[in-house]
Amino acid sequence: MRSKAPESGAPAPPADPDHPFETDAPRLRSIVDSLAEGIVVVDADGRISDVNPAACRILGLTRDQITGRTSLDPRWGTVHSDGSPFPGESHPVMAALRSGRSSRDVPMGVRKPDDSLTWIAINAEPIRDA
Repeated sequence: MRSKAPESGAPAPPADPDHPFETDAPRLRSIVDSLAEGIVVVDADGRISDVNPAACRILGLTRDQITGRTSLDPRWGTVHSDGSPFPGESHPVMAALRSGRSSRDVPMGVRKPDDSLTWIAINAEPIRDA
């Protein structure tokens, strides 16, 4: 099947229509940035390497204030749903990095810079680079 050339000003179709995100990083970035859900990308060492705008809004921090931190950073001030401390080494993302298994809907309270407590539900999915 042959594809028709895009009209003037129209975006070109992805090179591989079966895997559009592999060839269109700007489009994927635009989609992630438009989500209402916070997305936090953590490297293999547990360091935050990227966030979307929703994560910044939810956490009350800028991208620069978030990137580079780990779950072990005490400034998160995290707590379990019963109010007890939620140590960084037991955060879902750290557990996923250690075990290679996903975590879903883990409730966590996070302290914002204004000392208010924000409740979030954590999903952690280990993704290995190909």
